[in-house]
Amino acid sequence: MTLIKWRIIMLIEQLKKVTLVAQELGLKQPTVTFHMKSMEEEWGMPLFEMKTGRILLTDAGRRLHRYALKMLALQEEAAREMRLRGGSRKRLSLLADAACSSIMASFAAFALEPAGYGIEWLRIEEGSGMHADIRIRERQETADADWLPLPDADLRLAVSREWAQAAGIQAAQAALESGKPWIAPAAGTRLRSQILTWAAARGLDLEEGHAVPDAVMAASLAAAGLGVAVVPIFSDPRFAQAATCVLPDPGRMLLLPLNGIPPYRLELKLGAGVPSEARLAISSWLQSPPE
Repeated sequence: MTLIKWRIIMLIEQLKKVTLVAQELGLKQPTVTFHMKSMEEEWGMPLFEMKTGRILLTDAGRRLHRYALKMLALQEEAAREMRLRGGSRKRLSLLADAACSSIMASFAAFALEPAGYGIEWLRIEEGSGMHADIRIRERQETADADWLPLPDADLRLAVSREWAQAAGIQAAQAALESGKPWIAPAAGTRLRSQILTWAAARGLDLEEGHAVPDAVMAASLAAAGLGVAVVPIFSDPRFAQAATCVLPDPGRMLLLPLNGIPPYRLELKLGAGVPSEARLAISSWLQSPPE
């Protein structure tokens, strides 16, 4: 399965017309039809069916659609990570032990760019946390002098704009009560704990459909209609700009307020080996007044 085939499955579910799918992809209609037949041959079962002038996914096609969304979300994440690395030969390693790693990686890339540095984005599972030049984590209960607090983020419920408009959803609680599965943060994160505490206080029983390690991936899946997700939104324009580079297109997603939930808080630590010009770039970026 190629990325173009995964995109065709996703777009058939959204648009239900081969001509519209072809236009969206910039392909000719026979090319899209060829890929559709090729997929059915590859999987050995019908994936598409014609009903009342529309092309719909069969049961097997809908099952494959779930994987298409995940594959495309991973592809988007890979593209973001490669962009964040930048063209600089000088790199600092970043470990963002938080549920919004992509946004924090984007922030670091913005802050370091004036000093001529790019980032090497490490993963928790790589076991490189102790060697990272820059570490970002969810803020701890006890203050630590070595860690710098970052601006707070409001938490919003991300839903597919198309689904919300069709369902008439205007409030976060109504969206969570609609039966759409919850795209949850990873177990053990403070973000997950905040969401569950908020939901329990309102008698909401969240049905977990997926668990993903990063809020941007969760937002991408929500924008594609796979469920609902809670994402941190920074009012500080510097962080908002960094988030804009990695979050899904606002035209695909609505962000509904979660009334009464505490802000999401993060903190940053610079390693002893961070060069002075890079240290100054990040410190200046954090201390500069928001525009």
